[in-house]
Amino acid sequence: MKVLHIIPTLRAGGAEKLSVDLLVSMKNQGIDAELLILDGEDSRFMKPLAEKEISVTISSVKNAYSVRQIREIREIVGRSHPDIVHAHLFPAQLWSACSLHSLEIPLITTEHSTYNRRRKHLLCKILDCRMYGKYRRIICNSLATKKALEEWLPELSLKTVLIYNGIAEDVYAKAEPYPKRSFIPVDPDHLRVIVKVSRFTQAKDHTTVIHALSILPDRYHLLLVGEGPKETETRRWVESIGVSKRVHFLGVREDVPRVLKTADILVQSSHWEGFGLSVVEGMAAGLPVIVSETPGLAETFANSVQTFPRGDAKALSERILNLENPSLYENQKEKSLAAAKKFGISGMVSEYVKVYNQVLEEKL
Repeated sequence: MKVLHIIPTLRAGGAEKLSVDLLVSMKNQGIDAELLILDGEDSRFMKPLAEKEISVTISSVKNAYSVRQIREIREIVGRSHPDIVHAHLFPAQLWSACSLHSLEIPLITTEHSTYNRRRKHLLCKILDCRMYGKYRRIICNSLATKKALEEWLPELSLKTVLIYNGIAEDVYAKAEPYPKRSFIPVDPDHLRVIVKVSRFTQAKDHTTVIHALSILPDRYHLLLVGEGPKETETRRWVESIGVSKRVHFLGVREDVPRVLKTADILVQSSHWEGFGLSVVEGMAAGLPVIVSETPGLAETFANSVQTFPRGDAKALSERILNLENPSLYENQKEKSLAAAKKFGISGMVSEYVKVYNQVLEEKL
């Protein structure tokens, strides 16, 4: 079986990292998996693909939103001859549907979020209906993602499949922590370190966790891992509320497992989410996790995490302070480690392969 995955970019993000982990795991299981990137800007995610000698093609068009990608995708697929084409994220979903719908190659896509801005507009509903209509299966990464998509387009309910995201949990469990002074140049006695791993976008709501930090005692510091369009705005806000000495911007990292092991608590405050891959990573690293009451987070990780009302910084600060209770902290760590075992990458790949085999059998 040969599967060609198509993605707009490999810049840092949960869907991008998941796609790379998926390709690597597929290769490990003997599946011929290749990748087409519509906008091939250099990325740290290229490294594991190169190490596994996974074929990566970069579109010559370079602009992921250019309509010229239709012709480019068709030509690349014509040369590659895959059995399955698997698209991730809009616009890869759109251009793949436009360029390949007349071919015999089955199209699969993964829906990575419970919300996008297209769902505000009726014309986009027509566009989505036609686009998703070209796909044989739509894999949803959480029950909340599946429900949101089916509410937007009820006619897709027969095509949607629930497969939770997965990670290589051993990598996080075995990672060695850094000394806290590596990131925070203060006396480590009684220091409490919160970490948030996510891109700086509207969805990820850095504002609430930073506001919560300003309420907490000075012994609390915050590590922010990631980059994105709202990073500059976030930095300015951190300065304006006077917590710049306690917020540490780490950028994109290749050592996220070690950074997680260095922290005491992981917080995922989001306005909306599909799944929350960093939550599972934090769990696998043995961290207590606190998440906003957001579909895709609270539902997926129920009974394994603490939650707080979305956007409520005071409630978040209270949940963080609660974890100073040693017995509660250890209990949450145990829950995290147990929950992480449910989200292994090998099990996820097995479920994906089942879907691939089903659509190939239907084609015969």
